[in-house]
Amino acid sequence: MKNAIVLIALFFCAGSIAAQNQPLPAPKNLKPLTPPDLRVEEFSLVSVIRDAANKKVNIQVLVRIKNFGGFRSGSSTTVAYIKSPSGTATTKTLTATLPVPDINPGASFVKVYTFREPEGSFRPGNFDFWVKADGRNTVAESDENNNLSTIISIALPVR
Repeated sequence: MKNAIVLIALFFCAGSIAAQNQPLPAPKNLKPLTPPDLRVEEFSLVSVIRDAANKKVNIQVLVRIKNFGGFRSGSSTTVAYIKSPSGTATTKTLTATLPVPDINPGASFVKVYTFREPEGSFRPGNFDFWVKADGRNTVAESDENNNLSTIISIALPVR
């Protein structure tokens, strides 16, 4: 009798295991996850100060970078650019960069950051200033063409 009960129990367990291995129907509203997608969601000027003692120009901005993708991004670097609207209108990449840590899907990294550059990088007057999220392209993104911020027009204080 004991052997019969054991055999019946094994039969039901085997049937249960077989049922668990059956594929489930795919949900109809399931969306595939996309790679990270870093974008500058907010970019605003805090201050521009000429530091005569150190011969630097300090550009302080608020930067918010958001990951619109479905996976966590790796760490990256935000790169800043300037361009004088007058004169040669040549774009220059600043030497100072903003390190950005890993960002979870849907989350943002927010920082008030000061880009400190030698005075020689600037001519007196107005110039355009902007940043690029993942400026060194270290994160494989779903869209590499949406990483630029808006452009801020800045007046450089005279010496």
